[in-house]
Amino acid sequence: MPVHARNALRSPVFSHSLSPLSLSPLTLASLLQASKDKKNLIESELGKLLAQEQAVPADQKEALKKLWALVQRNEKMKREEKDFKEACKKKLEAMQVAIKDLDETKMNTAEEEARMKEIDDMFAKIEDKWNKVRGRVAQVLHVEEDRVPQMPDGLEQSNLHLTHTTRHARAMHQNTLLPTLLFILLPLTLAPPFFQVRQLLAQRNLQVAATSRKIDDVPTRTEMIQYERRFVELYQQVGLKLEETRRYYAMYNTLDKTREFLGKEVKLIDSITNSFEHAMQTTSSQAEFAAQFDAILKGVESTRIKQEGTLKKKQDEVIKRESDYMEVVDAQRRYFKTVKAFQEECQRNEALVGKAEELGVEIQ
Repeated sequence: MPVHARNALRSPVFSHSLSPLSLSPLTLASLLQASKDKKNLIESELGKLLAQEQAVPADQKEALKKLWALVQRNEKMKREEKDFKEACKKKLEAMQVAIKDLDETKMNTAEEEARMKEIDDMFAKIEDKWNKVRGRVAQVLHVEEDRVPQMPDGLEQSNLHLTHTTRHARAMHQNTLLPTLLFILLPLTLAPPFFQVRQLLAQRNLQVAATSRKIDDVPTRTEMIQYERRFVELYQQVGLKLEETRRYYAMYNTLDKTREFLGKEVKLIDSITNSFEHAMQTTSSQAEFAAQFDAILKGVESTRIKQEGTLKKKQDEVIKRESDYMEVVDAQRRYFKTVKAFQEECQRNEALVGKAEELGVEIQ
């Protein structure tokens, strides 16, 4: 296949990166015409290939079949090489990401080990002080035990009951003295390290709480979809409320204007009725009344003409907007029709490309 035919199959006209909805009808029409030209060129090139294949002599058809098999094998190996390179590239990226994660894990592990070492050192200090407290308590108990009076050797056999009572008193004395000493000495000895551990634990809890709040502040995809849906519903409600408010304002203005004209009419009729009898008394007053009445009629007629002009202007504006709306609807209809035709041509182009690949034709 010639180079220009192969380039036609890979033309940007058939690229899926273009969004038909982002193109104008004129651009879509030009792209559609270009795709038709490319299709005709591809069909003509395929016809030439088939004619050349049929024109091959019978003794060379076997060699042609072998040649086709070698060409297809070559194309298959090229595709396999390309797929292998892509797979190696993906594995390399995955390994790089894994190495990065391992480095981050090592850093976190080092921080945890440092904190654990700090806690172990603190525990060793606490244990050392605890051992010192136990030594002091043992010394105190030993001194108290030495203070207990011993019985003479000659009287031990004859005073078994007294010996039993003395041992019991000694045990009671020890059991009472040990908790008292622990209660007094233990808080004094263990207070600073214990509060340090509690402070470290409180800091860790604060860090965990702050991180949890940061995670909660980031909305999930489901929450974003819900927010979008709610905003769309709110926008529609605001639009409906705005349209309703506009209708109310228009109704109010119309009724207010009607009330104004009716008030003027009532005042005019009252004025005519009140001045009619007085005007009919003399000839001069009759002429003056007729002149005033003519002026009133002219004013009413001018007001009527003015209002009719305003009505005609509004009607012309409505007709113009309706014609603009129909033009936009017609352009939208043509646009969707052109997009549909373009998508059909793209599908036909994909079918032709697949057929060319089945025939073993190299497409660049």
